[in-house]
Amino acid sequence: MIAFVYGTTAELIKIAPVYFRIVEHGVTPALWCTGQQVDELPEATARLGMPEPDQWLARGVNGHSLRRSSEVPIWLNSVRRNVRRNRRQLTDVLWSDDRPPLVMVHGDTMTTVVGALLGRFLGATVAHIEAGMRSKSILNPFPEELDRRVAGHLSHVHFTPGLDKVPNLRRSRGIKVDTVVNTVFDSLRLVPDAATPTIPDLPEGYGLVLLHRFEFLRNRGLLTATYELLAEQAARGLPMVVVSDAQSSTALEDAGLDRLFNHTNFIRANKQAYFDFVPLVRGARFVVTDSGGLQEECAYLNRPCLVHRTTTERFDGLGENVLLSIHDLGVVTQFLANPEKYHSDRMDSFASPSDIICEYLRRAGHLPDPGRPPRPRRKLSVIVPVRGGAEFIRSMLLTVMKELDSTGIDYEIVVVSDGSRDQTVSEARTIESDRLFVLHYAENAGRGFAVRYGFAHASSDLIAVISPDLAFLPDSLSRLIEIQAATGADIVNGSKLHPRSEIQMHPVRRWQTKVFSLLNAKMFGVTVSDPQNGVKLFRRDTLELLLPHVSSNGFAFDVELLASATAAHLQIEEGPVHALQDFVPARRLTDLARILVGVARLVVLRIRLSSRDTGPPPAPSPESLEHVPADGDDLRPSVPDA
Repeated sequence: MIAFVYGTTAELIKIAPVYFRIVEHGVTPALWCTGQQVDELPEATARLGMPEPDQWLARGVNGHSLRRSSEVPIWLNSVRRNVRRNRRQLTDVLWSDDRPPLVMVHGDTMTTVVGALLGRFLGATVAHIEAGMRSKSILNPFPEELDRRVAGHLSHVHFTPGLDKVPNLRRSRGIKVDTVVNTVFDSLRLVPDAATPTIPDLPEGYGLVLLHRFEFLRNRGLLTATYELLAEQAARGLPMVVVSDAQSSTALEDAGLDRLFNHTNFIRANKQAYFDFVPLVRGARFVVTDSGGLQEECAYLNRPCLVHRTTTERFDGLGENVLLSIHDLGVVTQFLANPEKYHSDRMDSFASPSDIICEYLRRAGHLPDPGRPPRPRRKLSVIVPVRGGAEFIRSMLLTVMKELDSTGIDYEIVVVSDGSRDQTVSEARTIESDRLFVLHYAENAGRGFAVRYGFAHASSDLIAVISPDLAFLPDSLSRLIEIQAATGADIVNGSKLHPRSEIQMHPVRRWQTKVFSLLNAKMFGVTVSDPQNGVKLFRRDTLELLLPHVSSNGFAFDVELLASATAAHLQIEEGPVHALQDFVPARRLTDLARILVGVARLVVLRIRLSSRDTGPPPAPSPESLEHVPADGDDLRPSVPDA
């Protein structure tokens, strides 16, 4: 499932076209709102035709938009409490369909960071729209520049409005996707050309002023000097309309600048809904702003624009219709003396950035692919949980497919990328085969979680789980299939200690494996000789029966799975494996430490299982074999605690 996190009208305006494009693909994203501008959002929501939020993470402070910096900690604490209280509900939404969970954020607000942290907290992929913007000064603008940098480090997918933004993300991991321009380009198209401003009695040839950045409002001297200069120019025959939101209105009142406004040439107006604001920009003779978003809109609409900041993270219109003031009032005076000098007749045409985003989401598996044929039911599903390994994943998969092709069995391979940070997913997807399915989620959750997620997408009666490193050759899997066909076993476990296994094994390593197996037998009643072996085969109904009773996701997953099967009196057989590598004993201190940690985890598992007041799972029913995942089924695996 896809979820958008937003809290300001600017964010809502710029995610709206992406939301509508996603809906056109047959998916309805969830909308989670932080209420950073709770007073303004209802009207913007209605005018854009967007649904109301599915989840309010907060409603500003005391039901009102944030006005002062002192209110930020209160608001953040409210978001934190609501997230913790509704964590399970939010998680259920993200895992409510068969697609990897995705949390999308936009821009450079505090909500951007909050949304990215939330996505991480819930184990989802985090995608940042308008990524890579940098002013190169962490204090200008503040806190927006800091928000961008933090969001860059938290995000897994970066949608950059131009290739020039990509170098700014060189220290940020994840995938960079160039949307060429910002999604506000699509937002402007939502406003009819015939729309007119709603402010009554607008003076002819007015200028538009929008100054609301925190670093500007907190600079009392610059705030006062700027507005006095603007009021002076307005009195000289250059009328202006000043649009102010809750925060900027409070700053003007605190500075005593209300005295400058009148109803003739220096008019103060409340913040406008987007469908009213765009006509106001279109009709303006010029624009004075500290908003990067409005700078972009002026570049697309060819309005003369003065950006009243020391630096800007955007290059849109600079050198043409946009001038940067560097907070120099002399530059402001120069601009107002002849704003028509910065008028441009150039009309740019770009591909829809929202379409580019949706095309990536489709290729990444977050949106359905209508061109893909219906998925057939196979005889065997092979789950391959991976975490990294881009350099060998392609050759490994081709080797496994070649072996399975030689057996004549009807199979599919389900690769589950367990939080891979390299090019594993893209490398695996270079193999064009209707038998290969590559799944990915952003945060590493452990082998057990990956197996659950892969099983939720598997379509076959037989389910195999193999390690991606090919420590055991693919013909090991063929041998287990033969044993299952001959015995009808519920589970066939590959074993290095099987008498027919073809491996080179150091005597000390053999002894270590036997001791570990004995430990499992004493603690859990698991009698297989090699419980941690990386090749296993299951009947579908067996996993349907056992997985709800297995909570481990890491080292203890295989042991708990076999322990549950033993308690349910299921038939477990062992089969031989084939390996070329030499299994040597642990010699380094790090290897010994891992063994000790593994034993400690088994002890913890034993204590946890002893404290359960539940019996073994019931015997499997033959009817459970008839189930095949279908479109619309709830394929959500159990999600681990963060």
